[in-house]
Amino acid sequence: KKGVKIPVNCAFIGFSNSKATYKIKVKTVVEYAKKLYWFFHECDLRGIENVYAEIPEKKGIGRALLNRLEKASAK
Repeated sequence: KKGVKIPVNCAFIGFSNSKATYKIKVKTVVEYAKKLYWFFHECDLRGIENVYAEIPEKKGIGRALLNRLEKASAK
């Protein structure tokens, strides 16, 4: 979203551009699904505590991704 200030030493995964320190830009929801667990693993290895994820559409694979993102945010 426009106007969201991204802190230093953070990570981002999604369809948009980001100024995050560590970022993965995906083109499709399938690519997002393939890279999500690896993204979380890399964030852990890099000691990144602030992780931002663009919300996918709430249908098909996007619904499963959203469920996984919600579980991860609860930790």
